[in-house]
Amino acid sequence: MVDWIRKAKKTILWASVIGLIPGVAMIAFPSVMSGVLIYLLGAVVVFVGAALLLLYAYNVRRGTGDSFGLIKGIVTLALGLLILLRSELFVNVVFVIIALVVLACSFYHIQLSVAAKRGGFRFWWLILCGGFIGVVLSVLIMLDPSVMLNALIVLAGVGIVWDSLFNIYALYACDKFI
Repeated sequence: MVDWIRKAKKTILWASVIGLIPGVAMIAFPSVMSGVLIYLLGAVVVFVGAALLLLYAYNVRRGTGDSFGLIKGIVTLALGLLILLRSELFVNVVFVIIALVVLACSFYHIQLSVAAKRGGFRFWWLILCGGFIGVVLSVLIMLDPSVMLNALIVLAGVGIVWDSLFNIYALYACDKFI
């Protein structure tokens, strides 16, 4: 049992140390890493689309194929190619959609703060501030989506580094008990 725990600790340690590499790279080079991640996403989606088309062909040979499987494969493959060939367009469209959702939620929070004030809620102004912050952020996202992508890449890198360092610390702290 103790040998199994030592192997697990060693695996977690190595995974955490290796996890530091992309995390630090995401913090240091967000624009490069965003391109790498987008192309990886595109490649994965193309692979899934090709797999769906192969699955459709296999099912047709068995007599169980339907047109929905073909459409699903073609659409997935086309989306993957769009991501690979026009990555900046894909990023801009995704972030504008996110910004529109944030904008709608922010307007709802502003409306909710007015109702909270009428209802006597003491901290109605916090809801109002959150709504205004959401409006400002959504407008900034719509004005320049690439800046937001880089900011998200840096935040994801910070999260990965934090998680890796926490795992290393937890292993060190648990060493006293095991």
